[in-house]
Amino acid sequence: MDATHPLVLTVLGMSTVLIVLYMINIMIVIMSKVLGKKAVPAVPAMPAAPSYNQEEEETLSVIMAAVTSIVGSANITSINVYPKE
Repeated sequence: MDATHPLVLTVLGMSTVLIVLYMINIMIVIMSKVLGKKAVPAVPAMPAAPSYNQEEEETLSVIMAAVTSIVGSANITSINVYPKE
């Protein structure tokens, strides 16, 4: 087989890619050992769900009524609203 045979070209190409990927992997391992692990900042606690006052509840009721009248109550399976605390 000569150097232009498709099988030879396939093996050379695939082995080149494999070797380069392996070298990148080695470089990543070395860099992670040299740089070390960074301290991960603590995740802040989620804020509490907002509580609604009377005006916001009335506004929400009007909006829900408008959506229901446009879409139709049969097409609405659920409406999620933040609960009061």
